[in-house]
Amino acid sequence: MSPTRCDCHVHIVGAAKRYPQAATRTYLAQPATLDELRRRAASRAISHFVIVQPSFYGTANSLLLESLDALGDRGRSVAVVDAATTHSTLLELAARRAAACASISTAPRAPLRPGSSIVP
Repeated sequence: MSPTRCDCHVHIVGAAKRYPQAATRTYLAQPATLDELRRRAASRAISHFVIVQPSFYGTANSLLLESLDALGDRGRSVAVVDAATTHSTLLELAARRAAACASISTAPRAPLRPGSSIVP
């Protein structure tokens, strides 16, 4: 039996008209489809993926969830949530194989000083 290979950090990007990117983004990401990912991964014997929600989608996890549905047991994800995310949404993310959630905050942060850490 050959070992399972997993790419543990991939992004899926859909057509901008269907999956709008944040107005505050610094660039317009070009499509990077699940079909393209599968094709490229197959030549490297990679069959499993952890899809990470791109920052330019914010908490709009629809493409991420559609991709997880298409991957079935071969996919997990890191979704993005914020303080307004409901408990029922968190349960749906978990049911659809979101293995982790990254939280975004709009609160201003003090700049890091040389030698300081982001970990309290």
